[in-house]
Amino acid sequence: FEIEKGMYQGPWKVEVSNDRSKKKDPLAPKKPMSAYLSFSNRRRASIKRQYPNASNAQISKMLSGMWKSAPEEVRQEYRDAEHNLREMYKVAIKEWKSRVKEEEEGDRREREQIALKRILKSRTESLGLEGDDD
Repeated sequence: FEIEKGMYQGPWKVEVSNDRSKKKDPLAPKKPMSAYLSFSNRRRASIKRQYPNASNAQISKMLSGMWKSAPEEVRQEYRDAEHNLREMYKVAIKEWKSRVKEEEEGDRREREQIALKRILKSRTESLGLEGDDD
């Protein structure tokens, strides 16, 4: 307990946050788009040119209909691309998680060493062992 207490550097009162969402690491790999989103993004600009007065909701409905009526070969191309990207993402996220874990472990060890030094220093001072020249 003394080591943990010595390691603690934060405020003694922990503020409760209303924001329950976890902050995302900006260096974390991004999830790949789904096949449908990739299909939609590729065709959205041409639909906007064809129907300049259409709202985004209307354009999304058109794209949804195009996806549903697209030949299976076209849809499979997008699914295959998504699958490949997802496999690459799985590898990248695994590497990233192991790197983050190693960094956190190193930080924890460093904090433990600092805390241990503080405890030893305070105990030697309280016993009057430090600074004695016999």
